[in-house]
Formats: sequence, C-alpha cells, structure tokens
Amino acid sequence: MNFTEKVLKNINVKSVVHIGAHLGQEVLFYKQHGVDEIYLFEPQKQFYNELLKKFNSDKSIKIHNFAIGSKKQLSKIYISSNDGASSSLLPPKEHLNFYPDIVFSNEEIVKVEKLSNFKISNFDLMVVDTQGYELDVLKGSGDFLEKFNYLILEINLRELYQDNPTVTDLDEYLSKYGFLRVKTTIHSKKYFGDALYAKASKYNRLQVALLKIKSDIFVSNFCIFLINLIHLDLWKDKLNNLKKS
Repeated sequence: MNFTEKVLKNINVKSVVHIGAHLGQEVLFYKQHGVDEIYLFEPQKQFYNELLKKFNSDKSIKIHNFAIGSKKQLSKIYISSNDGASSSLLPPKEHLNFYPDIVFSNEEIVKVEKLSNFKISNFDLMVVDTQGYELDVLKGSGDFLEKFNYLILEINLRELYQDNPTVTDLDEYLSKYGFLRVKTTIHSKKYFGDALYAKASKYNRLQVALLKIKSDIFVSNFCIFLINLIHLDLWKDKLNNLKKS
C-alpha cells in the first residue's frame, strides 16, 4: 500500500489535483475513496497520451499536458530509464549514486505553467510527485495554495536532484500558508520519502507542538540512521557486497 492510499483512508476529500500523474496509478485509490473530481497534470507526452487512453471518457477527470512550476516557460525534462518514474525538470545529482541502475539518457522539452492559471473549482487535496521540483510547484500555485486542506508531497533529505529543496525548505515555505507536516515516511538509504501536510488550524496548540516534534524526529539524522540500520534492504546490500568480495 503506498503512502497516498494510506492517507486517503484517514481523510475525507472529494477533489484531488495530482501533479506529476505519470500513468495515473493513484486514480483507482481516489475513486475507491469517494473522490469525484480529479485533475491530472503530466508533462511527458508519452504518459499524457496514455492517460487520455485510460481516462478521457471519464468526465470527472481532467487531464493536462503540462508541468507545473513558478513561471510559464518551456523547460527540459530529464527522462529516467525506470519508465519515467524518476524523471525531473532538475538534473539528477545524488540520485545517480543511490540508484546507479537508473540512467537519464533522454530529454524532452515540456510546457511549464503556473497552477494558478488553470480553472480549478474545488480544493481538497493536492498531490505533488515531481522529483525535487516541489517548491516550484508550490510557488506557482499562487492563492490556490491556501485553499487546499491537504497536501501530499515527495520530500528530500539530500540533493538527489540539483538544487532540490529539502523537507526543511518545504516546511518553512508551507508554514507561511498555515500548513503543518503531520505525517512522514522515509525510504531506507535513499534519503527521500513522502509527507502529508494539513492546515495547522485543525489542531490545538498542544497537538501542533507535538506534531512539530514528531515531524522533526522523523527526518533527523538519528532517525535516518535507525531506519537504515533495521531496514532489510540495507542488510541485503551488505550480503551482496560480501558475496562479491
């Protein structure tokens, strides 16, 4: 079960704006949990066409062939070999070390637009899966941003992509719009994960203080060390290295 599906089990949303939709893998989750208005944004032409084939007959789903950023422009996207799942508008950096089997040998020019320039009628949840480009997406959301009740963002602890924001940068920016990181998951060894942000006004002062402490612990160096220590992938890699030596 992925992070978004887990979150949907505990929140009530009727509309979703999904930026970086890829092949629309989460659409089934949205439908199963009562979402009746879905906006999909996918800049890569190949995957946009796949989304049209899958969902164009569904009037509850609006599909746009755009990347979302802080300004309108044409931009290069670095296409990854894992079926485009790690593609980004930012050049890969430490990603190349953590995932040496994933290469970025292809590029595509895509259209970038500000989210605030689209007609969106309802605001419940925004999901941003843009491989390090999350802060630009937020900056391009304008006044729309504070209308959302929830945000699900991919977060980075290291510079997996060149100049990508860290989770601390996202926390700081979103606090200006009244958002608080309330749930965090980190993937072992890879220094990235996912986070749910909600309006701080939903919680009392004590709850806000406790959530801030919990959020900081989850992305602390000590916590990352423990995650890596106990995660099976780490031991699997160590055993593989021993066999090779």
